[in-house]
Amino acid sequence: MIVGHGDDLYRYCGRIRANFSSNIYAPTDNTALKAHLSEYISLIDAYPEPQPFSLESSLARRLGVGVTNVMVCAGATDAIYTIVHHLQPQSVAIVLEPTFSEYADALSAVGLDPLHAFDLSAAIEMADWVRGQRQSDCSIWLCNPNNPNGRVWDLRDLSAWVTRRPDILFVVDQSYDSFTLCPTLMPSAVLERDNLLILRSMTKQYKLPGLRLGYVCASENKIELLRQGRMPWAVNALAIEAGLFLSEKPSQEDSFDLEKLLQSATWLRSMLLDLGLEIEPTDTHFMLCRLPDRLRLDSKQFKQLLVEDYGLLVRDASNFYGLSNRHIRIAAQSESDNESLVRAISEIVSSFKS
Repeated sequence: MIVGHGDDLYRYCGRIRANFSSNIYAPTDNTALKAHLSEYISLIDAYPEPQPFSLESSLARRLGVGVTNVMVCAGATDAIYTIVHHLQPQSVAIVLEPTFSEYADALSAVGLDPLHAFDLSAAIEMADWVRGQRQSDCSIWLCNPNNPNGRVWDLRDLSAWVTRRPDILFVVDQSYDSFTLCPTLMPSAVLERDNLLILRSMTKQYKLPGLRLGYVCASENKIELLRQGRMPWAVNALAIEAGLFLSEKPSQEDSFDLEKLLQSATWLRSMLLDLGLEIEPTDTHFMLCRLPDRLRLDSKQFKQLLVEDYGLLVRDASNFYGLSNRHIRIAAQSESDNESLVRAISEIVSSFKS
């Protein structure tokens, strides 16, 4: 099990003035939602729906799928664990790395030791080997856009593989698809495919990490199996009300300017490259960076220095599978915060020049 996640803001007791550790965009405007929820605070006086069918019905209408194709969860992570406990275990699972550690952790929790691949073609080849050698069912888990590097899998390639390989279960986590202009799988893609599950997160898009709200789209057969294993009252009443408010008000889609955010991320990436950081290409506002060799700090030390001297928080990415202790993840925030980060890193890098 790989321990640790990003956004450990809670550890620092008000010392952080800008948080680049979380992939959530801090300037997201959710004031209308907060005002709405303040009028419904009395919902906490009673139990929520045992199964959040009202929100599932609302989401189904919005997404263009049937209510039997949607299951609401307490965040995407809840969906991941529900899948592995009640739809898995397939005999073998392949995780596309580096990525969110909870896929592997959840699989390990049901006794599966996941295999690891670094691109989709290699994962398919591995699945073929598994089926040939072990005569086993197989699932492939991938994040799209991927965390931590922000890359989006080519839609045509991904769709083609899902269509051509009904013998493989594809679990596609699209929690970050609101942060890219690249095309991703539409929820309606599950209507004709029994081997596809799409996970989405309302937490990320609307800056609601404290409410825990997400959903799975899949075939009617798969959703029925997942609902049978879902814990009653798993989604709290305020989360359900938030989901209803957001799903029924299309104007909330514009809670942040995506094009402006991506432009800011492009600027930030360019400035960090000039400072000597190695940065992988990204299709989102967050990026995977490697610290320059001349910087005699590992990612943990670098993160701590930014916290102590500048009040800035980045993600130590050394605990992602396949990454080193020189990797960090940064998510672009407001222009002024991005400028503060560039100045801070510039000072740190300059202090190590001979």
